[in-house]
Amino acid sequence: MATPEEVAADPLATGEQLYQLAMDRPDLRAVIAANPASYEGLIQWLSELGDPEVDAALAVRAGAELPAEEPVPEVPAAAGNGNTEPLTDEPLPEAPALAGDVNPEPPAEEPLPEVPTPDATAPVPPAFSTAAMPPPVFSTATPEPPAAQSGFNPMMPPPATENPPAPGPQRRGMWAAIIVLAVVALGAIGVALWLLFANSNPDSSAQNAPVPQSVETDADKDADSSAAAEQEAAQQKLEREEAERKRIAEEEKEQEEAAAALEKANQNLYPAPANAVSASYFVTPSGNIGCELSSVSAVCTVYEHSFDPGNLGQCSASKPVTIVLDTRGVQFDCNQASVPGGDGPPLEYNTSATMGTFACHSTVDGLTCWDTNVGSAFAVSKEGFTTGNTGAVPQSRFPWR
Repeated sequence: MATPEEVAADPLATGEQLYQLAMDRPDLRAVIAANPASYEGLIQWLSELGDPEVDAALAVRAGAELPAEEPVPEVPAAAGNGNTEPLTDEPLPEAPALAGDVNPEPPAEEPLPEVPTPDATAPVPPAFSTAAMPPPVFSTATPEPPAAQSGFNPMMPPPATENPPAPGPQRRGMWAAIIVLAVVALGAIGVALWLLFANSNPDSSAQNAPVPQSVETDADKDADSSAAAEQEAAQQKLEREEAERKRIAEEEKEQEEAAAALEKANQNLYPAPANAVSASYFVTPSGNIGCELSSVSAVCTVYEHSFDPGNLGQCSASKPVTIVLDTRGVQFDCNQASVPGGDGPPLEYNTSATMGTFACHSTVDGLTCWDTNVGSAFAVSKEGFTTGNTGAVPQSRFPWR
């Protein structure tokens, strides 16, 4: 069987074993502080004792838990195709000229050929060329009226006057098309004049026929109003659905947060000792303190006490003092003994009792009770009382010792 010294330094020791050793063997607390198996609540409790050896062990432990600095990787000198040769001052090869270059220089040996421009208004003779076309004239003077120009356009080549083409089938077809268009135009003019004369005749029956313009306008207005109402109703429906989705999302978020808080509260950060007995009622060996444990609270009554009752408001030294520990923390009741004394089972010194999420530990110097989830605690004896928030209050913190 392992000795207490071996258990205190064993990294495979359980939290309950380390807790019991810390309570019973103050001389091993520095070893327990350096043990990596010590849980967070026990480490915090040890840090509050003010023991120099314990503080030194905790300092060493904190230094060992710091992460080592990672070396900074070297940056390669060059990236790309794996070419790490240094850059040189050699000139880059000239890129070939692209087809879209602006203002390319023409070859010196070969002049640019002249491109003929065909006349879009007349057939082009086989020997026609634009080489004889005069260059365009740009002038800032006011242009002459169209009549003075006689249809001459300096931007167009001169009309071909030599060897005009003889009339052929193409010329006859063009005249036939002109005649057909003229006939169609005259017919359209006649129809327009007849319609104008018919509308101006007072005897015309078409003039006296009623035009249901107002009926159509009212119907259109009703249709527009109905469409607008339907669109507004659809928009309101979308807004209501969006509001409902937001409400459901907020409720789900609140439920998740509540579940996370409940899970955190049930982590049992300050557990009862492993050898704690399950008890709903007990008294201390002296019989002066009686306690009742349940799943929601730990209530203890001190029947006789000699500490200053002024710290407890209206409490009197001649009356019992009751201390209540629940989810609200530590509360006091000075009016009556909430836990009656009597022949209850004693909780021997250096033993513990638990029920639900509450636990108590009895010592010769006093009794301490705490919430195993959140760490709220109190310690009390005939000579005094105190409170804490990191689990069981150690005897070294009893102010009456």
